[in-house]
Amino acid sequence: MKHLRRKFRNYVPKLLSLVSKQVYYRMVRNRVNMPLELGNDYCLKLAETEEEYQGAYHVLHDAYVDVGYAEQRQSGLRVTKYHALGSTYTMIVTHQKKVVGTCSLIVRGEFGIPLDSLLSSTDNETQLPGAVEVSSLAVEKSNRNKGEILFLLV
Repeated sequence: MKHLRRKFRNYVPKLLSLVSKQVYYRMVRNRVNMPLELGNDYCLKLAETEEEYQGAYHVLHDAYVDVGYAEQRQSGLRVTKYHALGSTYTMIVTHQKKVVGTCSLIVRGEFGIPLDSLLSSTDNETQLPGAVEVSSLAVEKSNRNKGEILFLLV
């Protein structure tokens, strides 16, 4: 039986290559089961107030420090040059009005997008104006086991 399962696994990619992309994507989407059972006290929205922005930057700071992407800062906030632009949108998930998740949508503008720094100058010449990069994705530590929050943000 084990031998049959292994053989079947070897043939699955070949079988899937014969299926149209539309059918393949539908099959993959049907395999994703992410029930959104967060309750009414959770809210996904654009940050609007100073408190909401500070909450987002605090969650971002703590998450980056926890995984070793950044060092602890006295302010407890992580803000990039892109956050200062009017073309950057900060999404937040709140739980009982406290920010528990965040991500930023950075529209290519004056500073480009963070990905541009990894591309060569010839690549930069062919970049689409108005391209958007999802960046600064973070979830508060006590909520990281709730995949629904991450799912809402992406």
